[in-house]
Amino acid sequence: MKQEIKTTYSRAEVIRLLGLGVPGMILGSSLLSSCTKYPLPDSKFSGSVGIIGGGIAGLYAGYLLQLQGIPYRIYEASDRLGGRIFSEDGILDHSVEWGASIIEGENHALFNLMTSNGAQWIDSPIQDYAFVEGYWLSEEIMKDQLSMKKLDEVILGLRDYHGADMNANLYASNQGVPASTLPVWNARLGIRNGATTDIMGILGITSKIQNASSGTTQRQLRNGSLSSVILSSFQDLSIQYQTPITTVDYSNSQVVLTDSTGNFYNHDKVIVAAPISILKSQINFNPALPSNVSSAINGISMRPGMQVLLEFNQRFWETDARRLQMDGLCPNFEVIGSGGRSVVNHSLMANLYGTAFENAQAGPTPVVAALLQQLDNHFGNSIASNNLVQSKVHDWSQDQWIQGIQSYSPVGASTLRYAFVPSIEHKISWAGEATHTEGHHGTIHGAMETAARAVQQIMTEV
Repeated sequence: MKQEIKTTYSRAEVIRLLGLGVPGMILGSSLLSSCTKYPLPDSKFSGSVGIIGGGIAGLYAGYLLQLQGIPYRIYEASDRLGGRIFSEDGILDHSVEWGASIIEGENHALFNLMTSNGAQWIDSPIQDYAFVEGYWLSEEIMKDQLSMKKLDEVILGLRDYHGADMNANLYASNQGVPASTLPVWNARLGIRNGATTDIMGILGITSKIQNASSGTTQRQLRNGSLSSVILSSFQDLSIQYQTPITTVDYSNSQVVLTDSTGNFYNHDKVIVAAPISILKSQINFNPALPSNVSSAINGISMRPGMQVLLEFNQRFWETDARRLQMDGLCPNFEVIGSGGRSVVNHSLMANLYGTAFENAQAGPTPVVAALLQQLDNHFGNSIASNNLVQSKVHDWSQDQWIQGIQSYSPVGASTLRYAFVPSIEHKISWAGEATHTEGHHGTIHGAMETAARAVQQIMTEV
């Protein structure tokens, strides 16, 4: 049996592994550990904790345990930190975010973290544009356009919906949402939640709307990247890279983790912070998990997805555009250089999630060509095809240790996440965006909140 060997990375090593050019500021412990939902009590727990997964949930859990002086080890399957926080420099005149890019609300530790690390937010007025009934509509025009007024009315009504669960598109149809606005419905409620509305349950959407408490403001960085502003705060953590955990054996007094090469690691308690897609297929538990937890793992969905960066030599959309929403292969293009983030603002990011991803994979036309054709159809004169400078594709389905975008609830699955709240035999706690039950699944700050919940359990269930 291989004994755990503690490896503490220096500040310089963490910066190198993160791929950051400059180190971020170090957060004060009182700020980063503050979480009114899950306050950390004094504890007599003196054992060690294994953390499966080096995404934001695993990192934050490790940080909180380190503040408490509790021995821990993070086991990360890949060779980098951050999971679905993945920034890349050197492509455009600003950082490109593959994965997480929006910070929702401000009533959470993540906002405090980023503010303390010097985050500068886009403060220029930017807005969504939607192609409806043959015209591009700004948000101001949408307020008076009859079809969009009906769509807004139905979306606003989701705050009070407590009826039967059903397919989200069926619900829209039953409520009289005009067919011309369904791409906008899909972009707002599907793509923004990591899927498409044809595969989502309406109660999964409404529970998120009704339970969220972090605030509704959407923020984007004006300078820098999420990696530099967020991940650089988690320094000097005990991390073991390229160690995929394949078995969690909690049948005895200690929990034994086995990695893909047959090495063993003993801990008194374990936090499982792997994506739901990985829990479905790559980690075994002994004894078998309780039926409600197994049902949650199997019932909550996380589909593959793809992002496609398109850079042009001119901008053919409005200067203040934030998103372009339209019918066709991609329901939602992000204008990733808007608000002063880019000097030239010539790039779009196509988000192909849910069945949009599947259609892109199955279509007869290569994905970049199909996206250019879609833009040409909506802007005319082959303007996208004639002005493409470069493209780059990031296919999350090819990431062996993530395999998807974010969790969502199909019909009948809206309450399954509650199975992750209690620990299992005071040995296994759960963390990660898919385990959040209060409206913040699919978010960075929601993942951090579940990490605080898991650490609270460890410290109280002695």
